[in-house]
Amino acid sequence: MAKSIQEINEKIKQGRAVICTAEEIIQVVKEKGLKQAAATVDVVTTGTLPPCVLPGPTSTWATPPPG
Repeated sequence: MAKSIQEINEKIKQGRAVICTAEEIIQVVKEKGLKQAAATVDVVTTGTLPPCVLPGPTSTWATPPPG
């Protein structure tokens, strides 16, 4: 299922977006496969961010919205 820009923007506003760097997504794809990685990760950035943490029973991480 494809995600729309509007859906991703809403998740970012709510603090629920899963964001990885370009380097981190490689490992996510190796671990989960391409389809599951695409379903799980909302944004891949080439900028510098903290490590990617995927939603799970004990942790969730998302970049707060700008401003």
